[in-house]
Amino acid sequence: MNKDNIEEILKNIGSEEIPADVHKIAQETSNNFSNSLKQTKQPKQHILLEQIMRSRITKLAAAAIIAIAVVLPVAILNYTAAPAWAIEQTIDAIEGFHAIYGSGVMVDENGNEFEFEYWARPRKDGTASGDLRMEAKGGQVIVVNERKNVTYKYDSVKNVVFVESGITFYSNPWVNGEYFRTMKEDCTEWHEEYRKDELTGRYCVFVKASDRDPGNNWSYNFQFDLETKLPIRGEVWNNSDFRGKPYVTANKVVYNPVLPEGIFDFAIPEGAKVIKH
Repeated sequence: MNKDNIEEILKNIGSEEIPADVHKIAQETSNNFSNSLKQTKQPKQHILLEQIMRSRITKLAAAAIIAIAVVLPVAILNYTAAPAWAIEQTIDAIEGFHAIYGSGVMVDENGNEFEFEYWARPRKDGTASGDLRMEAKGGQVIVVNERKNVTYKYDSVKNVVFVESGITFYSNPWVNGEYFRTMKEDCTEWHEEYRKDELTGRYCVFVKASDRDPGNNWSYNFQFDLETKLPIRGEVWNNSDFRGKPYVTANKVVYNPVLPEGIFDFAIPEGAKVIKH
């Protein structure tokens, strides 16, 4: 009896027609009881049990029990087939990455959304990003070069380049185990949901968490792949109640990407006004 047979049996429980498989199983069960009782000295019990086993209600009940007995182990196997997850596994899995690529949407202080692409690698001490490049769809570009200790911010609309000494734009902390360890420790609300990702068909855990400490007030939606344990999407709000648009939405994350040659260099566009800080 395969899964389709079982589903058909369940659909027909309580209907006028009983599938042939059920008739066969109920009949065999009744015959077995009858043969067993013939070997005893209890004719009254024999007649009573035979009548019970031949009744329509008993056959339907038998069908339901048989179906459940087969379906339940399959359901348990499907549930346990998905790998278990704990934040500690993500912390271990994400350590040691030397570069990251991401794309998504950010919201500025005025509530304006802009799409972006992002390449970065950690500082030498690993605490935050060092070399970095962010490109917005509108043409704005930010480039940080750790070796030169300089940050370029280019406004393509005004054709102005702001040159700032030092690393003035960065991701802190670097997206590593410490980031998620801190998030887990600080969050007072933490909810996990296990299901398939609609886009990839892969099993994931969806974490909704918030930090209600007056000094932080962050809330998060993160999606972790259950096989790799790595975060693959995320949303971050700069409030603890998921109000308004997420401050940043990461729709795609690639770990250890091949970085394009010269991605962290910046050439002053011809005719651009340069303002140094």
